[in-house]
Formats: sequence, C-alpha cells, structure tokens
Amino acid sequence: MNETLDGVVRRAVLNKKVKTMMLLKILGTALLTLILTLLLRPIRPEYALTVSLCGASVMLILCVDSLAGWLSSVKGFLADSQVSLTGLSGLIKGVGIGYLCELFSSTAADFGQSALSAKILLAGRLAIFSLAVPLLCQLYTLAISLVNA
Repeated sequence: MNETLDGVVRRAVLNKKVKTMMLLKILGTALLTLILTLLLRPIRPEYALTVSLCGASVMLILCVDSLAGWLSSVKGFLADSQVSLTGLSGLIKGVGIGYLCELFSSTAADFGQSALSAKILLAGRLAIFSLAVPLLCQLYTLAISLVNA
C-alpha cells in the first residue's frame, strides 16, 4: 500500500459524498419524470410515454456512469493485491444478467405475459449458472490442492 491511512480515509469520505450526490441526481430525475408523466398523461398520453422513456434513459446513463467509477476503483484494488480479474468479471456479468432478466421479466408481467416472464427468469438463472460453473471448477481444484498439500 502506497497510501497513508489519512489519504484512504479522505478518499472514502469523498467517494461517499460523490455517491450521495449521484443518488440525489437519479432520484431527482425520477421525481421530475414522474411529475411530468402524471401531468401529461391526461392531456397527451403519447408525450407522457416519451417523457417516461427519456427519464428512464437518463437515469440509466447516470447509473452506468456511477458504476464505471466503482469498477475502476475495484480494478485498482485488485491490481494492488495481485488477484485475478476472472472472478470479478464473472460476478459482474452475473449481476448484469440478473438485472436485465428481472427488467424484461417485469416488463413481460406488466403486459400480462406471466408465462413468458417465468421463462425469462428461468433463462437468466441458467445463464448465471453457466457463468458460475468455471468458477466452481476453479474453487474445487483449489480446495483439492489445499487438502493434498
């Protein structure tokens, strides 16, 4: 570790403030989108849908921007500790698959397609399991090598 404890604490406090501000931006965007959608829906439903989609897009961009900062700090931490990025990439892919499947499953359920919703969730679980199998194999070989040592 090249940093002093004081530098780590300062960076953690600054990171917490940045996360709080990002969350407030996302919540403010959500509130503004909600109010505009509720005001436009009785007058112009097509504009309400457009505003809703634009607000969701802005919130998604803000979330991805926040995630990019987190990912770079985790990569730096893992580079300092000489840990392989294979497990982290699998974990992030699994979380992404889980969120996407939940989003599409909820959308299908909102449209009354509960059978399709269940199939989407099943496909997501199978995809996450297929990502976990190589990690489980690595864990198994590590456990066997520790037992034999």
